[in-house]
Amino acid sequence: DNQIHLWDSEISDWTSTMATVGNPVIIAVGQGFQIRKSLTGGTVNFSLNNDLRVPNIGATFFSADEFGDYRLRIDLSGNNFTDKTTVFFHPDANPEFDPVFDINKMIGSPTSPALFTLAGIERMAYNGLPLLSQPITIPMVFYPGTSGTYTLDFSQLETLPSTAMVYLEDKKTGIWTNMRVDNSYTFTSLTSDNIQRFNIHFEPPMSFKVESESCEKNDGAITINNPSNETWNVSISKNGEEIFQENIASGETVINNLASGTYSLSLNANSYAANEEIFIEASTPIFANITSVNSNYSTYEVIFAEVENPIENAIYTWYLNDLMAGIGTSVSFAISDAGDYTLRLDASSGECKSSATESFNVEDNATSLKNIEDELSIRAFPNPANEMITILWNKKVENFETVLISDLSGRTIERFQLSGRTQGNQIQLDLRNIEEGMYLITLEGKDVRRAVKISVVK
Repeated sequence: DNQIHLWDSEISDWTSTMATVGNPVIIAVGQGFQIRKSLTGGTVNFSLNNDLRVPNIGATFFSADEFGDYRLRIDLSGNNFTDKTTVFFHPDANPEFDPVFDINKMIGSPTSPALFTLAGIERMAYNGLPLLSQPITIPMVFYPGTSGTYTLDFSQLETLPSTAMVYLEDKKTGIWTNMRVDNSYTFTSLTSDNIQRFNIHFEPPMSFKVESESCEKNDGAITINNPSNETWNVSISKNGEEIFQENIASGETVINNLASGTYSLSLNANSYAANEEIFIEASTPIFANITSVNSNYSTYEVIFAEVENPIENAIYTWYLNDLMAGIGTSVSFAISDAGDYTLRLDASSGECKSSATESFNVEDNATSLKNIEDELSIRAFPNPANEMITILWNKKVENFETVLISDLSGRTIERFQLSGRTQGNQIQLDLRNIEEGMYLITLEGKDVRRAVKISVVK
């Protein structure tokens, strides 16, 4: 098994440790030691190869390393005797004896007091247990080889979570001691005392779950889960101002309607105080601000608008008089009919949303009308395009029926009917599924066909 026991002649008792790779044990020349074979029957070989021999290491004759991230060590002293036992928590350990995580207790002289915990009927020098998630009680045996006064010192409590509570129960006197408050216990013992005199009670720590605030809505939350039998007085403050105070017994407690920021938790139970700090994050708020829009335009004049201070990965959608005009951080279009118009920008990032509008007027401009008539009745903008492109045609050509997107080899990429998709004499096309390259956009109708070359840039 994964254990080695070294005899310490100064205390006339065994010192026990792990024999794990990476946790080396130095055994001095001439020092006796014991290993344990858990399976009965058969033989076992224990080899000491030459490459294990280390010269010039000094005169230390025994070593005992601590094991486990969460530990409780109990040291016994009195009448010129000492002993110790250790309980630790590990996610791969189990409550029963485990040859990897547990070490048996070796009893020395019958007049030497001994201290150990129990796992079933196994005497444990090192007792490995699963992570502490529910209240547990560990029997601790004190073997009074000699009558007298003894002291138990509990150490390494700082390795446990701050709200994990540890109590020592003396079944002979009925005294319970909170080891978080007083980590030393002195008692008298007779050789005739019941050796199963003590229990160690572990209460699991509280856990905290945080929900972020979304878009400055003060909807963050802290969920406190108390799986123990302890009742905690919980006070929560932010910037020195108390916002919550309550006695919390076992179960879940949710504190809602919290803004983002740092919260200080003061936790008190049975004369013991602990502190925690919790940070609530906030979703990044988004603001839909439109730039580059004037108050007046002429018919067929290209109108360009863009987002001010865009946020990466946000979604920006443009609408002209409630009809979709484009997707992305900018949009461009032209209007053939005079009148008053509204451009709306909808911005979203996760749960955060925002909208903005700009109003403008379009006046008739005969010169602009003539220019578009001279350009074979069709044009595209922006060009090059990325996500969306607007196709505008002469109002005199009103019988277009279909639109085709094709590559320069003539292969059709997309084809669909214009009916119901136009805004006057223009249409917005979604290019997000079109690969980068050069394309022809063709409008077809009865006895009419017009095409424009575009460039798609990703």
